[in-house]
Amino acid sequence: MQRTLLRPISSLRTVLSAKVESKREQLAFLRECGKTPIDDMRVSEILEGMNTMKTVLCETSRVDGKGLKLRGYSLSELIYLLPGKRKQPSLESVLWLLLTGEIPSWSEYEAFVEEISKDSDLPKATEDLLFSLPKEMHPMTQFSIALQSLNEHSQYSKSLLILPEEDHWKPMLEDILFLVSKLPRIAGIIYRNTFKDGKVCSPGHYDLAENYGRMLGWKDESFFEALRLFLLIHSDHEGGNVSTHTTKVIGSYKNNAFQAYSAGLNGLAGPIHGLGIQFCMMWLVDMWKTLGDNYDEKVVEIYVKGYLKDHGKVPGFGHPVLKSTDTRFLVQMEFADRYFKDDPLCKLIKVCNKVVPQLLNEHGKKNSYSNMYLHSGSIFYHYGLRAYEYYCVLFGVARAVGALSNLFWDRALMLEPEQLEHISLEDLEA
Repeated sequence: MQRTLLRPISSLRTVLSAKVESKREQLAFLRECGKTPIDDMRVSEILEGMNTMKTVLCETSRVDGKGLKLRGYSLSELIYLLPGKRKQPSLESVLWLLLTGEIPSWSEYEAFVEEISKDSDLPKATEDLLFSLPKEMHPMTQFSIALQSLNEHSQYSKSLLILPEEDHWKPMLEDILFLVSKLPRIAGIIYRNTFKDGKVCSPGHYDLAENYGRMLGWKDESFFEALRLFLLIHSDHEGGNVSTHTTKVIGSYKNNAFQAYSAGLNGLAGPIHGLGIQFCMMWLVDMWKTLGDNYDEKVVEIYVKGYLKDHGKVPGFGHPVLKSTDTRFLVQMEFADRYFKDDPLCKLIKVCNKVVPQLLNEHGKKNSYSNMYLHSGSIFYHYGLRAYEYYCVLFGVARAVGALSNLFWDRALMLEPEQLEHISLEDLEA
């Protein structure tokens, strides 16, 4: 497959060129303040995963006590402001925002959608590879392998010894757009070949979410809207989460986007990250099958108390930062109310949202409000996408735009390789 270094279709490159120069000026000023302390470091922070230590540069998103914001915009603002085919924003709009910090105009959005959709076919070698993988192989393993197979198409790797470092962001951007354009086809083949008949429709001139939905096997406009919402709320979560941070670390050593995000996907596939959707769905469906449709808040409370006694925690509740119900959960609940308010599983989730946080609080688990995992799988379950192992692939498609936007800016700012200084237990005791 032949690729050109620059494809001057959308105006994204022009916008980013100006942004890069401006951000480099800001960085140069900050380097002069290099000895200014930011925060104190405590032993507990080192021993507890460095969760509260401010050590990662990230401007694409922020999570505070009120919820997730992308480039300063709340989810409700983004649903209103970002362009999309219908109500929910297209992932192309989200990527534009994360890269530039700006809401794209309608004409910018349309040109960007056209650029991504035109480049959505896979190289034959990667497509053949995906169809040859064992159906028993975990979908996330297949996803990671597929990205690694695209490594030979990296313009960034080919340009490292040719272009000056200040221009490395240009081929990195091309690699990122190339990778994102391939996501629907990769993820569609994984689903159809692993869980269905192996037949996948060809990509068309649609936005990324609709192309993805069609290759999964759906033709329902509301399903495409569900995908757009899912891709929005899972797109980014600051720079310290394992999938984004892994991508950033690997990329800091001049690895290309395919290598870096392949590693990020392996982090996402872990049990306390992307697989949280799968585990939460298993818990919800087990509860629903046990209780049936005839239950009230008291019955749910008794069930959850028993589960809490046996397991010590309840899937879908609590967050290390949020001090209120996760806005990502709330927008999903609003979507379910709009399209299928009588769905039995979604009705059970609404009861859990009322009962469980108070119950957990009574057991000393503070700020245990409903998080996004509680609702992330149920919407697709409603539409018939019930392969639990696949839910993490959906997450991986979404998180690509956040992780890769961070990678782009790390390279545009020419940041140094990330290498933490170690300390031993004996050093801490001294």
